Amino acid sequence: MNSLSRSDTDSPFYSPGSVSIPQFKEYPLFTQEEIDEIRKKRASLEMEVQTLEQQLKSRREQIQQSKENMVTLGEINLLKAETRDSISESNSSHLSQIMTEFTDIIKQSCELTAKNSTLDQEIKEEEIYRLNIGDEYDIIEHAFDLSDLKAKIPEIKSLKREIPKIEQEDYERYNQNLKSSQKELSSFINDTGPSTKQVEAANAVLKAFDSDINYRKMGATIEKAENTRLELLLAQSESKNKSIEDEIELSKRKISSIQLETSNICIACEAQIKANDIAFNNSMKTLESEIQLVQQKIDNAADKYDDLCEQIAKMQVVEVDEQDSLSVIMDSDSSGEEIDFDFNDNVSRWDIEEQNLVVTRKKLIQEINEIKKKYNETRKIAIERETEKQNYIKDIYSKYQKNKLEIGNYISELYSSSLSQSSPQITSTTSSGLTSDLNIVLEHISSSISNVN
Repeated sequence: MNSLSRSDTDSPFYSPGSVSIPQFKEYPLFTQEEIDEIRKKRASLEMEVQTLEQQLKSRREQIQQSKENMVTLGEINLLKAETRDSISESNSSHLSQIMTEFTDIIKQSCELTAKNSTLDQEIKEEEIYRLNIGDEYDIIEHAFDLSDLKAKIPEIKSLKREIPKIEQEDYERYNQNLKSSQKELSSFINDTGPSTKQVEAANAVLKAFDSDINYRKMGATIEKAENTRLELLLAQSESKNKSIEDEIELSKRKISSIQLETSNICIACEAQIKANDIAFNNSMKTLESEIQLVQQKIDNAADKYDDLCEQIAKMQVVEVDEQDSLSVIMDSDSSGEEIDFDFNDNVSRWDIEEQNLVVTRKKLIQEINEIKKKYNETRKIAIERETEKQNYIKDIYSKYQKNKLEIGNYISELYSSSLSQSSPQITSTTSSGLTSDLNIVLEHISSSISNVN
């Protein structure tokens, strides 16, 4: 029955005008409102796909720009090498200068020590010389002390031997002369003492020796005080040199700790940047795959829509054919055959297909909404992570600026105190040179962290 075509109805036996064809009510698969809604949905989905493609393109451009602006590992290594080179050059020049100054201080200390030993030897020789002069003074003073001198005339005993008479007379005469001379001498000694000129001369010599000894004692005291002052200055310079050496060692340790901390920060920032790049690339790949999946689903839905439109058109043609065949069958009632047709079955099948299409459309809309929701959640998470990492980098940079300020203040205080208390050999040029070198190192570190930021 279904094999009858329009050509059969146009035969002379079955003319269309001979039999009235009954009109059946058509049941379209979609209403006009649903068709318009589907078209609007399709247009909106296509618009969303275009928007997602534009966002993907902009994200790719941003990724390309970030890759161009991102500091590469080679540049970071080059910056580290330049920083280490500049630090080593500044430290080597500064250390050589400090060692030169330290060598000069040691030389001066050795010279002062030698001078001190020479002065000690001179002091000892001067003490021996002054002791000898004191002994000579005592001897001279004792020599000029005439209080113990007493004139004593030796006794001349008479000769008991027999002498001639002539000699006896001469002997007696000489003996009387001797006694008279002794009397005169004793009277002269008792009557006259030492002369005033002799006393004045002795006192003048004594005063001269006293003044010379006092002058020499004063010179020895001054030399001892000068020697003590030089020894104290030498001890102070040695203690200050030791404190300066300790401060230099502490500064070296702090510089090495700063370099280690900076390298750790750079390594952590590089690792964080790499992790962020990997996560961003993975999220972009996921978004691209989801967009491609949505595009594929939209294309499939469009294909299904086109297929359904074609099926509807075919069904309309089949319906017209069946109406024609039904008219032919009604014209052939004289044959007495009862023909069963499956019109109701076709209608029910169309209803089922319509319901299936509605369910499919709802599923597609639900999947699109879920994909949108997932995309929004992923984007929100990415934005939160990016904000968190930016805050983390800002915190690191603020800590670095704070540590830089504290180190600068500490270095300025350290060298101001060392300059105010150090020996005259250490000048202000040394501290200014070290401060400038440390400022250069800190500027290099600040520029590297700014590039990472």
